[in-house]
Amino acid sequence: MTSHASQTTVAEYQALINGFTKHATNISLTLASQTYTTSQIAAVLQSLVSSGTSVLTTRTAWHDAVLDNRKVGAQYASFMTDLRAILEAMYSNSSSTLADFGMTPRKARAPLSTEALAARAAKAKATRTARGTTGKKAKAAVHGNVSGVIITPVTTGTVAAAPSTTSPSSSVAVTPVTAGTTAAATSPVTPTTSSGVLSAGTTPPHA
Repeated sequence: MTSHASQTTVAEYQALINGFTKHATNISLTLASQTYTTSQIAAVLQSLVSSGTSVLTTRTAWHDAVLDNRKVGAQYASFMTDLRAILEAMYSNSSSTLADFGMTPRKARAPLSTEALAARAAKAKATRTARGTTGKKAKAAVHGNVSGVIITPVTTGTVAAAPSTTSPSSSVAVTPVTAGTTAAATSPVTPTTSSGVLSAGTTPPHA
């Protein structure tokens, strides 16, 4: 049987009392080199039951008290932080006064030596170099670079060519050429007259 108090052990003690009361009311037993009657055995068991019950009750109350303490502490955490800060500011020049409040003044940070300052600056510079960190001026000096720009014309649609018409006067067909394209080779332009079409290379008759 375990020695620490628990609901199980308390129930075991109570079951022993019930068993002696029901089945062994007039017996004597030698226990731990001493003789005990049934009533004496029941009295010992009852003391164990009472003690264990008290522990369980106290344990429950203690658990509830701990939870309540944590809740209150969290509720007033900011309050306590500000209170201590204000008191430290009010009595920063009097350690004895702060001691009356149960507080000690914060120790002033010792100034860094010349060697320590130089080491810190060197470490910061090395860190910036390793990370590739640059300042505003260095960033402003960085620009993109290109060797040239190619512009590709884009038309919104294809315009249908107007149907050609025969005119008494001479005319020349013109093929538009857009930028960036090579014009296709065209046949020699054949002039037209009102009397007909002259073949290429034919000399017109003299008047």
